[in-house]
Amino acid sequence: MKLPSKKELPDYYEIIRRPVDIRKILGKIDDEKYEDLDALQRDFLLLCKNTQTYNEDGSLIYEDSIVLESVFVSARQRIVEADNNSGTRKFLVGKRGVCCFGALMGLKEP
Repeated sequence: MKLPSKKELPDYYEIIRRPVDIRKILGKIDDEKYEDLDALQRDFLLLCKNTQTYNEDGSLIYEDSIVLESVFVSARQRIVEADNNSGTRKFLVGKRGVCCFGALMGLKEP
């Protein structure tokens, strides 16, 4: 998911006040800008919400964003459960944890 150019879809930036795309999210992972999975989740769910707000209900991209949202929430739940079972928080804080989450989501290698 890449943000549209302002030239191609100028109304996108009038409708969507806080644009975000996967590249921006991955950049924040690489730059260690996320303190925890809550911050990552906020951006990822914003990406999905923006997609659903701008695109027509029932369109392929709209439906794909719903699936991605579900996959994200499910993957995060598995990580939290693994942390709870192990008694540590190794996946929830720091770049390594976010990278592991990204790998679980299929976004990047740990």
